[in-house]
Amino acid sequence: YSLCRILPAGVLWCITCATITTACQQSEWDDHYAPQTEASGTLLDVMTADGRFSRFLESADQAGQTALLTGTQTYTVWAPTDDVLQAAATSSALNVANHISRFIYGIEDLVDTTALRIKMLSGKYVDFTHDARSSSSYSIGDALLKESSLLASNGVVHSIGDIIPLRQNLYEKIQDDPRFSQLAAYLTAFDEREFDGSKSISIGQNDYGQTVYDSVFNYSNYWMKHHGSIYDEDSTYTMLLPTNQAWTEGEGLVKPCFRTFGKMLTDDSNSGRSLIATRTYALDTDEADSLQRVHTQQAMAGSLVFRRVVNPVENDSLITTTGQVIHTPQSMFDNASPEPTSNGLAMVTDSWTVPATDTWNRTLRIEAETAVHKQLYTTTPTTRDATTEGFVGVVSGNAWLEVENASTSARMQPQILFDLPGTLATAYNIYVVMAPGLAHDATHQGDSTRVRFYLNYVHEDGTMHEDEVIEADPLTGMPFVTNGRAMTRFLIAHHFRFPYANVNMSEDEELPTTSQEPAVKLRMQTNVAASETTLMNKVMRIDCFILEPVTAE
Repeated sequence: YSLCRILPAGVLWCITCATITTACQQSEWDDHYAPQTEASGTLLDVMTADGRFSRFLESADQAGQTALLTGTQTYTVWAPTDDVLQAAATSSALNVANHISRFIYGIEDLVDTTALRIKMLSGKYVDFTHDARSSSSYSIGDALLKESSLLASNGVVHSIGDIIPLRQNLYEKIQDDPRFSQLAAYLTAFDEREFDGSKSISIGQNDYGQTVYDSVFNYSNYWMKHHGSIYDEDSTYTMLLPTNQAWTEGEGLVKPCFRTFGKMLTDDSNSGRSLIATRTYALDTDEADSLQRVHTQQAMAGSLVFRRVVNPVENDSLITTTGQVIHTPQSMFDNASPEPTSNGLAMVTDSWTVPATDTWNRTLRIEAETAVHKQLYTTTPTTRDATTEGFVGVVSGNAWLEVENASTSARMQPQILFDLPGTLATAYNIYVVMAPGLAHDATHQGDSTRVRFYLNYVHEDGTMHEDEVIEADPLTGMPFVTNGRAMTRFLIAHHFRFPYANVNMSEDEELPTTSQEPAVKLRMQTNVAASETTLMNKVMRIDCFILEPVTAE
């Protein structure tokens, strides 16, 4: 017989055997865990009659929760047996409410999934899981289900081989564990509790005739609204938790990059056509120190939280709750120890491993067409879209800002002034990207232009003024002449270090900061002589500005 005739029968035989084996195994599992008797009373009745749960029932009575076991509502009781509680180091480890859940749960709930989060009466969620590697292994938290269950008129009892720990959530852990007191001090500063009169009940008057309430307060935390509700039992997160040692190390790395100046003292900026900013700022003030500290802590704490429980080893990248992409999650969680919480996983670390260039010191890309700018000696700048094949998807944001002369005079050089927000007190390579007219119009006759640049920022002495003109690449010495038929990328500053950070928190972040005028500006101007107008055009097509942090100097 040929192989094609023998194979189908063989396959059919294998499938049949596998089906029989699986069915037998499933029957054994069902026999092991399924209720063995019909309901013969309430949860209290069947647990008392069974005789293995006397210690659990004693604890339930002491906690005033026996009535739950005799009521009409339906519960699942995940009960450690007497031998388990006798072997436990301390009976106080048993929290009865953390072993009772509403509704009935059993192994049938894990047919289509390997894990189910179950809310206990304690308010904590506990994972009910099935280990796929061991088909007969079911657990609630870290406790294995033991013998067959007991069916009652108002629920079901599962005997378990361990106490379910009453774990803290992430925020409780941060607040209560002295290892995280520095992070806790930062986060708890955002706590707010607002009296809710509609839910509070009047219980009389005090000696002054004032109404006294059984008060209800609504809790909120502004930081968590933006970074993840790590106090919420209904959500799950993974959080890198830096100990005080790690937090101090991180501050040492991050804080210098947020070196901040104080209030503006004078503004001698030109009110004429040039609009060149010339100002002085206060230095080394209490306000400057406060701003530096706030910015530093916000940058550090804003990079620690991830949604759901994640395994860094299994992910090439991870995204924080603020949208930061961590490209090297393995190194970020290197040497971090996992500590389970009721709403996720705390990864505790004694060293600061947050990658700067993925989080607080990322590459800045500023789109010219949407940037804050002032036109100088020009017509109103025009936004152009990239529509030509070969440029769609290549032009950043698929658009650029086109700036041309307002005058027909050959002597006039169009120029424009841009704000460059978000720069830190660190070193950058600064690039300007420009597009050709062909990117918008395929019939455009390719033209080029020569440009020059002026950087304006707060210098070491607290004065804001323009540096000397930049007319050539700092490495090659080549002048800045655009390519009329392709994208052009100019390096205008190499390893350039800003003395002060140009960072202001937005008003809606409700942080104790003061609003400052933008303190880093870039002026662009064509640099085409009257005798060169037949060779070059005075049109600047500005795509974007890129500031890449220098990680090693």
